[in-house]
Amino acid sequence: MKKLNYILIIIAIIGIVFSFLCFTKEGYIISVNSDNKDLVSKSLYGEIENVDDITKVILGQGFHSGQLTIYHSSGKEETTNVSEGMTKLGVLEQYIRDNGYKLDNIGLALLGFSSLIIIYLLIYKYANKSKS
Repeated sequence: MKKLNYILIIIAIIGIVFSFLCFTKEGYIISVNSDNKDLVSKSLYGEIENVDDITKVILGQGFHSGQLTIYHSSGKEETTNVSEGMTKLGVLEQYIRDNGYKLDNIGLALLGFSSLIIIYLLIYKYANKSKS
């Protein structure tokens, strides 16, 4: 059972780190799939080099407002800005706001999951300590 506890500790720490990374990104994220690939490709054509292998797009909020971060399947990351009058990117921006997931909510979910693991480990530790 001790090996499982160590694995749970590692998972909780990784979850906390990723949750804070989500908090610092500030924005909405969509995963590019067959439903929205055509819209994303048409909107980003001419703005970035390769529109064929896009896996996800993050629309920045707050400090990163109007910034699109595009991730490719090859690991490459590109950034472009959305400003007023850019109708193609404006359509993509609205689509991401309507259908995307807020990174703050993802970070809260990860933080909550990691907290549950830590609470479980504390209860397990004190339950075994009282048996001795």
